[in-house]
Amino acid sequence: MYKKILLAAVAAAFFSGSAMAQEMSMKMCDDKTFEKVKMEIDAAPDAMKKMAKEHLMMAKEKMDAKMTKECGVHLEKASMAAKKQ
Repeated sequence: MYKKILLAAVAAAFFSGSAMAQEMSMKMCDDKTFEKVKMEIDAAPDAMKKMAKEHLMMAKEKMDAKMTKECGVHLEKASMAAKKQ
């Protein structure tokens, strides 16, 4: 009985921890972060800029609509697209 409860608690902690870690990797949706990602894109090679700029435009739209979670996701994707090799 106690083993099942302990196993359930460990499983719950594991899965909630991975969900929290995934959310923590999302960028903040603010002007400072937006400008930082924009500078990363400007410094990236031309081959990587197209997709990164598309995500940056989507992030700006979400920022203007006060959709901070979606904005953060697009900022993260823009940053990652600028860094891909």
